[in-house]
Amino acid sequence: MDGAAKGYVVLSVLVDSSNLGWTHHDELLLDPPTTVGTSKNVYAIDLQDLLPVNRTYYRYTGSLTTPDASHVYYKPVNWIVFNEHSTANPDNVNNFRALWGSGGGNVPDAGTDANVYIKIYGTEGSVGPADLDNDADNFERDSVDHFTLELSSVGEVESIDIGHDNSGDCPGWFLDRVLIHVDGQEAEFPAYRWLAKDEDDHRIEVNLTRQEELQPTESGSLLS
Repeated sequence: MDGAAKGYVVLSVLVDSSNLGWTHHDELLLDPPTTVGTSKNVYAIDLQDLLPVNRTYYRYTGSLTTPDASHVYYKPVNWIVFNEHSTANPDNVNNFRALWGSGGGNVPDAGTDANVYIKIYGTEGSVGPADLDNDADNFERDSVDHFTLELSSVGEVESIDIGHDNSGDCPGWFLDRVLIHVDGQEAEFPAYRWLAKDEDDHRIEVNLTRQEELQPTESGSLLS
């Protein structure tokens, strides 16, 4: 409808590397695009063939993992993640993994030379901003960086501000997500967006809300 709020629904099937047999997911992995930002047509497929027989799923609200046609990475997305996994041949999985990398921020010019900081909000207050820095060459493209911070307790972590000072020759930064480990618990903050003066909404700081725990939901047949 014109003027209605836009959002997305994503049906997600987790694919395990296995020699159990060829599946329809193998067909999708056989000939992927070889350059970020490009696309390829695929053969005509029946979506029923890509979905598991058992249609129970987890449902949560998140964001896009790839940009839409307007190059925007964050819009409301209702994720439906099926409990039952599919399989794909290990060679196809490894070829796809090698193409796209493992760090998540595998986007051209995704790394930053700027100084990055974080502020943490919880049920008992807030702390920061704290600089994210160590002896490593951090925040490079397709990398996962680890930091140990000695900060005051804020109780249960609820949200964060993360950003940079836009310094250096290449300050723009594509952030995939932030994981915080405290007192044996993990809090995840999906971002999937640019923090850059010359990308998307031109912001270099963003507030991220903790991703809700996945809750199982019973479902019948989603497609007919």
